[in-house]
Amino acid sequence: MGIENATFDFLDRIRTQDDPKVILEELLAQSSALGFQHFMITGLPLPMEELAPLVMLNAWPQEWYSRYTQSNYFAVDGVAQWSLRTTRPYRWDEVPAEYRENDAAKRVMAEAKSFGFRDGYVVPMYSPRHWQTAVAFASDQALALSPRDLGALQIMGVFAAESVRRLLTPRRDLPPVLSPRERDCLTWAARGKSSWDISVILGIGHQTVRGYFATIRHKLDVTTMAQAVAESIRRGEIRP
Repeated sequence: MGIENATFDFLDRIRTQDDPKVILEELLAQSSALGFQHFMITGLPLPMEELAPLVMLNAWPQEWYSRYTQSNYFAVDGVAQWSLRTTRPYRWDEVPAEYRENDAAKRVMAEAKSFGFRDGYVVPMYSPRHWQTAVAFASDQALALSPRDLGALQIMGVFAAESVRRLLTPRRDLPPVLSPRERDCLTWAARGKSSWDISVILGIGHQTVRGYFATIRHKLDVTTMAQAVAESIRRGEIRP
């Protein structure tokens, strides 16, 4: 099964799921297939705020999770701190050196390796009005994944996070906000097509598609297209 089919099958399975444990198991199965044996979905704590109450799904080894939260490692973990400063997904080795190379951050990473955390991928999610969250995937080995694989993981992580958040803060059915053309563009984007590809498929200008993307993000109150895909599926604007 291709990564695109696996992704949309995953979205279809959890879109109406009402049990966070099942969402955890489904996401763990998909991330493990790509080499990530551990993940966490959590809110991002403000200074002087604890991490543990913000954790929504946890697939970390219990001993490492307890040590990390009780010792407040989030405050000095360079990989974690970078999630507060960017909305773009990143590999651990993409975190700027000033966050990874200080003594405290090095100590956290050394301890993490002893629990099998050697490589990872973090997907931050931010909306100015109502949520700041991250999905943090970790592996016991250095991984060489394609941009397509990482993009699929991003979409699955965002959708799982939003699904869990929906369960924790139930919302009534939401009215559609996208125009038919915006839904067309987003549907093709969900299938992995670039803005240029979509312009050719729909017979419209490249900049027009980019303009639609900007409007979609604004209407859905998100910052990335992966978040737009997940939110629009959750709202029923497009189908997986």
